[in-house]
Amino acid sequence: MNSMKTLKLLRTERKITLEALSEKTDITIANLSLIERGYNVPNAQTRQTLEQYFGCIIDFLNTEYIIVIASTKEGLEARLDAERTFRRLLNEVVTIPSAEREAFIQVLHKVLDRVKLT
Repeated sequence: MNSMKTLKLLRTERKITLEALSEKTDITIANLSLIERGYNVPNAQTRQTLEQYFGCIIDFLNTEYIIVIASTKEGLEARLDAERTFRRLLNEVVTIPSAEREAFIQVLHKVLDRVKLT
């Protein structure tokens, strides 16, 4: 398979608006926008729908921004540590050759499907 692409890159390459993609996939514009900007990690069904629509595996980790939200003041330090750790992880992931990276992302998706992120 070719190297994986982000949702935004696939959408813009094919000149598809968020509105058109929403209509064709029954995924809300708001959810698509949040996924593209890294505010939301899609669940298994959403990932499957988008990957079937585009006919390829989509790299949902390589977003322009990765947002980790802390709900309390005490969580600020933990949030910043998590963001730094996650950014270091992403920097390492992008160095993995394309075919191996795709396999890694597929395994990671399976793990994330089993983990409840709150």
